[in-house]
Amino acid sequence: MEGKDPAKIIKDGLSKTLVFYHPLAGRFIEGPNKKLMVNCNGEGIMFIEGDASVELEKLGESINHHVHILIYYFTMFLVLMES
Repeated sequence: MEGKDPAKIIKDGLSKTLVFYHPLAGRFIEGPNKKLMVNCNGEGIMFIEGDASVELEKLGESINHHVHILIYYFTMFLVLMES
């Protein structure tokens, strides 16, 4: 994975995966009688990439636990994408 952009890998993986989950590829709209509906317009989900210049240790123990879980799931995601 050296030299690869993690955000691009996640974005590409989501774009390939979400094709099979049509409600996630559209937008919520209000239909007749205020009924909540999904407009399957193919616009996809909003993807936001961010960077931070901070060491995880400085965020405290409560956030570190969640970050380690995210790192685990991200690693599993990468393994699945490469297989």
